[in-house]
Parts: sequence; C-alpha cells; structure tokens
Amino acid sequence: MEIDRPDVDGAVIETNATLVTRRVDITSEATLWLTSIVLRVYVTPVISAFGLVTNIINILVFSRLNLKQGATATFLVLSISDGSLCLLGIISAVFSMLKYLGPSHLKRTVNVLNVTVLAACTVPKYASDFSTVVIAVVRCCSVAMPLRVRAVLTVRRQLMLILLLVLTAVAILCYSCTIYKYILVRDPQTNWTHLILTLTPGFTKKVQISDQYRGVIFYSSFIAVNICLIILIYALKQSSQFRIKATGTNTSEGLTEDKTTRKERQVVRTVVMVSLVFTVCNLPSIALTILRATVPGFRTVGYLFRSFDMLFMFVEATGMTSAAINIVVYLYSNSNYRKVFNQIFRPNHKK
Repeated sequence: MEIDRPDVDGAVIETNATLVTRRVDITSEATLWLTSIVLRVYVTPVISAFGLVTNIINILVFSRLNLKQGATATFLVLSISDGSLCLLGIISAVFSMLKYLGPSHLKRTVNVLNVTVLAACTVPKYASDFSTVVIAVVRCCSVAMPLRVRAVLTVRRQLMLILLLVLTAVAILCYSCTIYKYILVRDPQTNWTHLILTLTPGFTKKVQISDQYRGVIFYSSFIAVNICLIILIYALKQSSQFRIKATGTNTSEGLTEDKTTRKERQVVRTVVMVSLVFTVCNLPSIALTILRATVPGFRTVGYLFRSFDMLFMFVEATGMTSAAINIVVYLYSNSNYRKVFNQIFRPNHKK
C-alpha cells in the first residue's frame, strides 16, 4: 500500500523540529516490485476470484437453511462479508495490474485508487472478523449454559452486536482516513493530470491514535477466538468420548442422548474449523501489528515503507485466503450444508 513519498532514491527523509536523518530500507525496490507482481498481479486475484464464487455458493446454501438458528444466520453474514471482501480484492487486483503492467502515465492515479479500495476492504474484513468472534463466543457459551445463551443471545441480538462492532470500527477507520487528502496535479511535461494522495498536517498523532484503537480491536478479536477455540476443542473431545460410551452401551437412553448431541457436535466442529482458519490466516497480521508497534519507521510513511508494503501484501493474500476457503470447512464438517449443496448443484447425486 503506497502513497506519494518525498523520496526518489528509496531512502525516505524523516524530519522533526531539530533533526533531519536519512535511513535506508532493508528491502530493495527490485525485491518489492517482484513480490508485488507475483502476489498482487497473479496470486491474490486468483484467490479473490475463487473466494467470490465460493461465497456466492455459501450465500445460496445458507439462505436455504434455518435462519432462525443463530449459527446459520451468522454464517450467512460471514459469507456475505467474505464475498464483499473478495469482490473488492478483484477490483484492487485490476488496479494493481494497471499499476505494474499498464501505461506509465496512469500509474500514480491508479495507485491512489488502489489505496482507496484497500481502505474500503477494511469494512467487510471487520464484518468477517466480528462474525467469526460472535460465532465462536456464542458457541463457547452454549457449551456451558445452552438454555441461558439461547434466551439471551437471540439471533437478532447477535446480528445487532455484529453491526454495532462494525460501525465502531468503521468510525475509527474514517478518523484514520482524515490524515489523507486527494489533490489533482498536472504534469507539464506529459500534460496528464494525476490524482495524488498527500498527508494532512498533524497526521502523526492521528496515525498513532488510529493504530492503538485498531490494535485493540484486532488483538481482542484474535484472543477471544483462540480462547474459545481451546474450549471448543476440549468440549468436542469430551463429546466424542461420550459418544463412544453411549454407542458401547447400546441402550435406548444412550442412543437418544447421542442423537440429540449429534447436531450440536456438528455445529461445534464447524465453528472450530472456521476459528482455526481465522487464526492461521491472521498470523501475518499479527506480525504486521507487532512490527508497526515496536519498529520505528515500519509503516506506510516510515523509512521502512518497502518492508511494510511487502508484509502488507502477504496480509492481503492470507486475508483473501481466509475468505475463500470456508466452503471447504462447511463441506467437510456440516452435513446440513452438504445436503443443501447437493440439492442445488448436484441434484442427481446419490448419498
């Protein structure tokens, strides 16, 4: 993610009231360019296109399931969010292709448009992350006190909670976007008008505040999902042991109990798999946020901006991967999903 920087050699000049220093990024321009071509022109577009198709399928399937169940409704929201993210990823990929492979006079304007699309990707990404958090937390609480959770955390309240969290995150995003300003600049040599993204006065303080709030949101979500993941894995293990004992006794009471818990195990298994995907695919984001907080200059406008851009491209790719592969989880762990999927896309399929 790039903006117009005051440097032509690759070493950004950083200034304060009394000191001017010149530092060189550890990532070369050639390395960044090659990585950009591979990830933004080839890898991420393919993942985004695949994710858009799979999430359209997910939306069709979940819309035919029982939306009165909290898990189904939240999975539908998750699919809509992931599909929107992949759609924006495709648009960003088009701008990236124009930037790296298109006419030179379009590169600066296309770059600004791409940055804008990447900023817009934050909204469905937040919606996807918060949906995953709500799914994991609600299912985790249901393991301990199922009746109380169903009474308190109704489907409507779960959806309202996701909406509230997304609106809060969007407000923080809008605040962080005030550090930028769009201007039109005409190049007298080529007579082309370029769209430029510049920094407004006092941007440093706004960036720090925005990073702090977004860090709290991200780490809270990541920690919550992983705590719930541990609890759900333990609950799934206990349920499997009970199932073995119930099957071994072969009594009507044991079989009835096993039948009533089979559906719950299926939901828990799906939530566990989705949470695992969330955790693994967010590891590059964890690295990015840690480096931004601990390494001076590791940010979009710092002297390590090329290293930041390179890691950010991996964050983009893994984010799209997380949005694209949930269909594999649903087909593997959810028999109701498989049933509706076969009815829609494989009507002649034999069980």
